[in-house]
Amino acid sequence: MELNRWLCELENQKTDEYCIDLEEQNKEYSGAMIPFEQDWIRFRKAKITPKKIGQFVAFWEKKAGKNSPYFSDTKASFTVIYVENKEQSGVFIFPKKVLVEQGVLSSSTKKGKMAIRVYPSWDAPTSKQAQQTQKWQVQYFYQLNEQQNDTLQKLDHCITKMRT
Repeated sequence: MELNRWLCELENQKTDEYCIDLEEQNKEYSGAMIPFEQDWIRFRKAKITPKKIGQFVAFWEKKAGKNSPYFSDTKASFTVIYVENKEQSGVFIFPKKVLVEQGVLSSSTKKGKMAIRVYPSWDAPTSKQAQQTQKWQVQYFYQLNEQQNDTLQKLDHCITKMRT
């Protein structure tokens, strides 16, 4: 997925024309499915937590009344996680294949996770595990310029507004 093309498409749409499928179970994280070309993108906005480096984001759905990690057959080919702090913003664009390989999405061989912590390039985690996680994640991280950030803030605002 090409970030600038996706952002350009979002920017060219009027806010009320977004074709967004809200994910109520992940509303704290602006959880939504957004169509792009012939595909779907799962969108999240990560949260800063006060005691740990990195940002936290949930990845789960209800199956038979039980909370479960997303399965690898999900219709979203990419997961976009929007992160920001006071000075910077960026997005992780994870292909589905990578999330399966890293054990985030469940599959026939992996249990999957219901939440993850993401580490943008500006974070400096101290634990070995967090450093290893950041090492594979930053390959999919893109720092945003001001205009790109405005587009994603507009999308996040639209998702929030749709929930009210």
